[in-house]
Amino acid sequence: MAKFFYGINYSSQKKKGFNAPMSSWIIHYHLEFKDFLINSKLFNEEEVGKLIDNHIKKKQDNSFKITCLASFAAWMEANNL
Repeated sequence: MAKFFYGINYSSQKKKGFNAPMSSWIIHYHLEFKDFLINSKLFNEEEVGKLIDNHIKKKQDNSFKITCLASFAAWMEANNL
C-alpha cells in the first residue's frame, strides 16, 4: 500500500528503530540515580559519584554502566537479597 501511495516499498527496508534516551534521563534524574545506587549499599559511594558526575559533565557516556548498576540494584531490592 505504501508503494502505491508513496512510490516506496517500506516492507523491504530494514527496521530502523530508536534507542531509549537513557543518557538524557540520567542527566535529568541524576540525583535520584545517585541516591538509589548509594542507598542500595551495594556499590562504593565515591565510585558511584564519580561515574555519575563524569556522565553529567559529559566527560564520558556512562549511561550503560549506570543503567546496569541501577537494574542490578532494583533486582536485588525486588528479590530481597
